[in-house]
Amino acid sequence: MSPTLLVFAKPPVLGQVKTRLAHALGDASALAVYRCLLEVTARAIATWPGPIRVLTAGDMAAFAGTPLASFPSRPQSDGGLGARLAAGFRAVPGPALAIGTDCPGLAPDHLRRLAAALERHPAVFGPAHDGGYWGVAVGDARCIPVCFADDLPWSRPSLLAETMARLAGNGIVAGMTDTLADLDDAEDLASAERHGFVWRVTPGSAERSNEGSP
Repeated sequence: MSPTLLVFAKPPVLGQVKTRLAHALGDASALAVYRCLLEVTARAIATWPGPIRVLTAGDMAAFAGTPLASFPSRPQSDGGLGARLAAGFRAVPGPALAIGTDCPGLAPDHLRRLAAALERHPAVFGPAHDGGYWGVAVGDARCIPVCFADDLPWSRPSLLAETMARLAGNGIVAGMTDTLADLDDAEDLASAERHGFVWRVTPGSAERSNEGSP
C-alpha cells in the first residue's frame, strides 16, 4: 500500500493566513493567494494512490467550498509544529508523507518521488529554497523524535540542515528529492508569478484563479 499522505492546512480565514504577505498586499489579497495555494495542493494530491488525511489548524468548517473539503480531515494536535508533525505521523500505520499548503509549484510527480525515495532511506525530505522543506516522508518510526524535536530551529533557514545533522548523529542517513519554493512573502509571490502562478482579487471579494500554475 502507498504511504499515507498528511496535508497540514490552515483554514482560509481573512486575516489569519499568509500574514507576512498581507503586510505588503493586504488581508484580502493574502487570502486570495492562499486559496490559490489550496487549489494547487488539491490538484497535486488528487491522484495520490494511498490514504489521504487533511490535518487542520482551526475551524474545519472554514474549508467548506474549498478543494480540500472533499478529503478526510481531522484537527491537528496541540503544540508547536514539531509536536503536531510527530503526532500526525504517529497516528497512522506504516510510512507516511507530510506536506503543507505553501508550495505553488507542487505537482503529483514531486509526491511520487518523495514516496519512492523511502525505498532507499528511512526518512526523506523535499527541500525548500528557504532552508526548510516542503515535504517530509518517514518510513522508520525511529526517525520521528529526531525529525520533529521541539528544539529544532522551526521556521528558520537552518531547519533542514540541522535536522539532517541530527539524523546523521543518530546513524540515520536521510534522503532528499526535488527542491521547490514556498510562498510566504511578496518576493516569493513575485517569483511564483514569473513561473506561472496566477491569482487576482476583484472588488468586494477574494476571487482567484490558477490556470497557469505548474
